[in-house]
Amino acid sequence: MEERTDFETFYTTRIEPMLNKNRALRNIVRNWGWGGIIALIFTLSNFLSCQSFKDERTGFGWLAAFGIVILAMCIHQYATKRDTYLENFKETVIREILLFVLPGVIYKPSAYVPSKEYRRSGLYRHRYNYFDGEDYIAGVYKDVHFHCSELHTGYETGTNVDRIIFQGLFFVASVNHFFQSTTYIWSAENEQTGSIADEEYRFFPMPEVFHLHTGSKLFEKYFTVYSTNPTESHYLLTADMMQLLLRFRRQIKREISLSVVAGKCYVAIPIDENLFDPSFSNAGDKETVKGYFFSALLVLSIINQLQLSKLT
Repeated sequence: MEERTDFETFYTTRIEPMLNKNRALRNIVRNWGWGGIIALIFTLSNFLSCQSFKDERTGFGWLAAFGIVILAMCIHQYATKRDTYLENFKETVIREILLFVLPGVIYKPSAYVPSKEYRRSGLYRHRYNYFDGEDYIAGVYKDVHFHCSELHTGYETGTNVDRIIFQGLFFVASVNHFFQSTTYIWSAENEQTGSIADEEYRFFPMPEVFHLHTGSKLFEKYFTVYSTNPTESHYLLTADMMQLLLRFRRQIKREISLSVVAGKCYVAIPIDENLFDPSFSNAGDKETVKGYFFSALLVLSIINQLQLSKLT
C-alpha cells in the first residue's frame, strides 16, 4: 500500500490537472450565484421604489418584474450548473481517488446500499420516514467482497421535527457461510434492544437474542453484544477480535457498530459530514482533497483493521 498512499505525488500528477478544469465549472456556478444576489437586490429596490413613488409606479413596476425574471433565470442556472459541477467533480476527482486506492472498484455517485440490507443488519432498528444515501462503492479487497455507501436515515416526531437515526458510512461484506446465526455488536451508546411495541422508539422486529458477556470490562465499556446463538458468537468475537474493535474505534475516533447476520458482516460508522461532497469554497484545496483520499482509505481500513479476510 505504500505506493498507493503516496498522496503528494498522486495529488500533483493525477488530481491537480483535474481540479483546474473543475475550478472553471465552479467559477461559473459562483457567477450565477452572484448574478442572483444582484438580481434580488435590483428587484427589491425597484419594488420598494414602486411603493414610495406613486407617480412613477408603472416604471418601477416593470423594472421589478424584469428583475424577477432575471432572478428566476439565475436561480435556475445556479441550480443546474451546481448539479453539473458536483456530478463532474465526483465522476473525475473522486472516481480517480477511489481507483487509485482500489483498482477496479465500482463507483456510483448517486446510488447507495439498499434499505433491506440496512434493516437486516439490525444496527439501527428505529423505523424511519426517510432513507437516502450516495457514493456507492463496491469491490474486492484481500478476497473480501464488499460494498458500502453513505446513508442518511431519520424520522419525524409528533411535532414534525426531523430526527436523525443514522448518518455515516454503512459497510457490507460477505464472510464465512459458517456464521449463520445473528450477532449484534452495538456501540454501548447505541444498544437496540427496544421492543417493537414500544411507541416511543418503534423498532423493526428482531429475532430472539441473548445478552453475551464477553468477560472484558474494557470491551463492555464501549460495546454491548447480543446473539441468537452465543456458542457460535464466541467463535466470532474472540479476544483478538475484541482488541481489534477497540483499537479500530480508538484509531478512527468514532463510534462503531458491527453485526454478522447469516454470512454477512455489517459495519456502521456515524459521520456527520459528507465524505465525498466538494465544497465551493475550498474544493481544490490540497487538505480538502487529502480528506477525500483518507475517506477512501477508511473503507479499506475496515477490512484491514478488523481482519475480515480471516472471516471469509
